[in-house]
Amino acid sequence: MSLNYRIHWVDDTPENAESILEDVRLDFDEEHIKIVPKIVDDGDDIEEIARSTPLDLFILDYGLDGRNGDKLIKNLRANGELTEIVFYSQNEEIHKICPDTFGVHPCLRDEAGTKIKEVISKFIDRINNIAVVRGMIITEAIEVENRLTEILLDAFGDKKSLFREKILNKPIMDFARKLMFVQSVLNDKISEANQAEPKNDALIEKLKSLKETLKSMQKEIVDQRNILAHSEKGFNEDGILTLKNLHNGPDISFDDDWKNSIRDNVKKHMQNLHEIRESLQHNIA
Repeated sequence: MSLNYRIHWVDDTPENAESILEDVRLDFDEEHIKIVPKIVDDGDDIEEIARSTPLDLFILDYGLDGRNGDKLIKNLRANGELTEIVFYSQNEEIHKICPDTFGVHPCLRDEAGTKIKEVISKFIDRINNIAVVRGMIITEAIEVENRLTEILLDAFGDKKSLFREKILNKPIMDFARKLMFVQSVLNDKISEANQAEPKNDALIEKLKSLKETLKSMQKEIVDQRNILAHSEKGFNEDGILTLKNLHNGPDISFDDDWKNSIRDNVKKHMQNLHEIRESLQHNIA
């Protein structure tokens, strides 16, 4: 199986994007990396897509629909979105307007194909380095844990400072316990919603669905993070690079199946926690 590389490309002339993409694909072996693009001509929902869809790269015109690219970057980064971005423009001053910083790659429109190839090549180098991937996944898991923390602080309202001092800051309040606390908060809210008059059936079903997804976080994120943090490199009997669990738990086969799965799961749970927080803040008194 090849590793998926997901691109969301916004261009008001999609046929131009298709032409560039055809040339980009020639540089990469699909047995090792599969470029999965979505090309659209409208960028209105780009921030929602960034939050809800597993992506590796945004490609778009710097002046997207008249919006300033700097503002888009600021909004994405403020929401914790670290997807890399290739901006292209006809403006010869693009490199002055939008500096080439970590994760943001400006270029002239005619240079877009070359810049995209550079970004993908660097991604391949990183994703094949077990130490780098371990660090990337642990960092993303910390972001998931931070979202659990935000939900818990919301639940304690004006007592959040006391809750942080007396409970959250204690070593015993680890990732798994935060998850259990948030599950309890959801259970309480579902119970409240069931007893409310009039009953909001749509809200109850929404909360139950969010809770069901949350149940899989222990296996899909917490356990995987713990293995990454407490493992050593080795090879299994088939010669596949493996992270061997030092605590007698399951090992991780460091292959494309696992890489695709863990990256998808991080994004899934980040989105689910975002929806949980919004539901608790806005839909229940």
